[in-house]
Amino acid sequence: MSPRFLARRRLLASAALAPVVGMATEDKPLRVIYPRMLERPEQAFGYRVLGLALQHAGQPYELQVGDALMSNKAAWQALQQGRVDVVDNSSAGRSPERVDLVPVPIDFGLAGCRMLLGRREVLHRLRGVRRVEDLRGFVFGQGFDWTDGRILRNAGLRVEEADFSSLLRMLQGRRFDLLPLGCDEAHAILERERDQAPDVQVDEGVGLFYPYPRIFFLTRGNTALQAALLRGLKAAREDGSLAALLEHTPGIGPVLTGKRPLPKTLIGLPNPWLPAELRGLAPEQYHPALRATLRALQQPTQG
Repeated sequence: MSPRFLARRRLLASAALAPVVGMATEDKPLRVIYPRMLERPEQAFGYRVLGLALQHAGQPYELQVGDALMSNKAAWQALQQGRVDVVDNSSAGRSPERVDLVPVPIDFGLAGCRMLLGRREVLHRLRGVRRVEDLRGFVFGQGFDWTDGRILRNAGLRVEEADFSSLLRMLQGRRFDLLPLGCDEAHAILERERDQAPDVQVDEGVGLFYPYPRIFFLTRGNTALQAALLRGLKAAREDGSLAALLEHTPGIGPVLTGKRPLPKTLIGLPNPWLPAELRGLAPEQYHPALRATLRALQQPTQG
């Protein structure tokens, strides 16, 4: 076992065991309230990354979870009203003019990498696909009001929308051709719902990528927390502890360790709904497999 792996494992263990109150200094503790949500429980990686960043920020803090159980929508409203301090979420389809954000992908940008699910005979047609134009003969399934659907339509692709619970059944029933799902969830969702889609597989050859990183959103004007998270995330990336935490996270962990390979060909789609603060991020903030595609997407804005 390599010394680097052992060091990262010790960092992860210390992050898991660290107390809620951070470093003891003379500064006033930074108080942070995270919403209690079914969609993102404290066991999920967003809350754990938040704690890791605060531990690396170099100042005392008090991190707690709110008392009231909230939906994702209610948590977003509470953030705008200042009843909670921070929410982690995908970066598109939000209202950044009413909140602040921390322009650091806490998932290395993997939220924007989509695996393509389809029936066997449809996946065979993907073999020659290399450009977005090659995808215009397919119909894509999406959930109602997903930002992803707008991104696909903006790229000239045809989209059929339905309730999320119906999508795999509709894919099996030939209502559309392909269902893009996150690289951290596609295999698990298909395995869990296999009885609805016995002829559906995850394609390993072709996938989609659009800038859609998961980031921290903050109540407007909380500059102390914004600065602390910027420092903490930078330090956690540099010492490897952020990667170590994510490698031990279900879904995203197998992608980072290479146990669940990303598609060999990634077709980039522009994301007009990406907040301005995230449009010029250095590709090095993203997973290495995404960087070339991101550079190609950034090229028009740089020229």
